[in-house]
Amino acid sequence: MSRLIFFSGGVESTAMLSIADPQDQLVTVVWKNGWYAPSVDMQKSKKIAQEYGFEPMIVSIEFSKPERAEFVHQMDSFVTLGNMLVKAYGFTEVWSGLHSAEPNPKSKPYHERTLRAWDVLCPEARFVRPLSHLSKKHQWDLIPEHIKPLVVTCAVHDVFHSGCGKCEERKGLFHDAH
Repeated sequence: MSRLIFFSGGVESTAMLSIADPQDQLVTVVWKNGWYAPSVDMQKSKKIAQEYGFEPMIVSIEFSKPERAEFVHQMDSFVTLGNMLVKAYGFTEVWSGLHSAEPNPKSKPYHERTLRAWDVLCPEARFVRPLSHLSKKHQWDLIPEHIKPLVVTCAVHDVFHSGCGKCEERKGLFHDAH
């Protein structure tokens, strides 16, 4: 199997590396003028990947922060890029991170439509969320302690360790309730 893994440096994508094969291809997307400071994110993401034995392919996409939810915008970018990379390199499986409390009710219809579109546009490769049955807390626990300080846990408030807790909808993400 030839696998492409979308890696953002966040909790879910970092947890996926604990079950991935270093022969898999990692792709990291850097959003310029978007949510993150690209130089900080890129350094931390690259360090995380290397700790797991990966050398990520880095793709830079430039745009302004949209009015839509981050999850929706990230899915647009990943699905579009994934489709192109599958066609170019012949990957048979594409992994992307998700935890058991996602997608939330607001983004769920969009998420389902996106996955149906993937099946139509790219039937040669399965789109897989391998850890989606686990809570964010359980995924966090899969990450080795020495890597946790590098992991982005909140894209809104630039928190790089142990959960922000500032956003009402994110307060419970590091608890076992999900």
